[in-house]
Amino acid sequence: MLDSLAFLPRSHVKEGMDYIITIVPPGAEDLMSYFVSVYASGPFRRIVTDNDLSIRFRRLPQLFPPQMWNVHQSTLLDGSRTNNVCEGWNNRFNHLVRHKNPSIWELLKNMKNEMGADKAKLTLSEIGQLTNKRPHK
Repeated sequence: MLDSLAFLPRSHVKEGMDYIITIVPPGAEDLMSYFVSVYASGPFRRIVTDNDLSIRFRRLPQLFPPQMWNVHQSTLLDGSRTNNVCEGWNNRFNHLVRHKNPSIWELLKNMKNEMGADKAKLTLSEIGQLTNKRPHK
């Protein structure tokens, strides 16, 4: 249910969240409360007033606003909906470094090599000779 919010237009995320709250199964209230405060609407914070006779709350901004996780527009434009590009780079760099705690000099050398490879790919792309990815089997 909650993952479907990522495919709604951003202007309809609040309406979708309100609907999901009405149909949540028993026992999932804590999950809904967490999702609302972190992703959808933001948490409430109590505001201290001069006279402690009234209690007021203010909604803080959410930690991860819909602009970060909503993929509606990206889906319509046939764009990427995941961060697989980042994961691929991280995996490639880990293989380049070859161990978890390299010395600073080893790390700098590997970063320099990675930058050189990226510059070569950009140059090949600019002149139209970048090789395509392997097709999936």
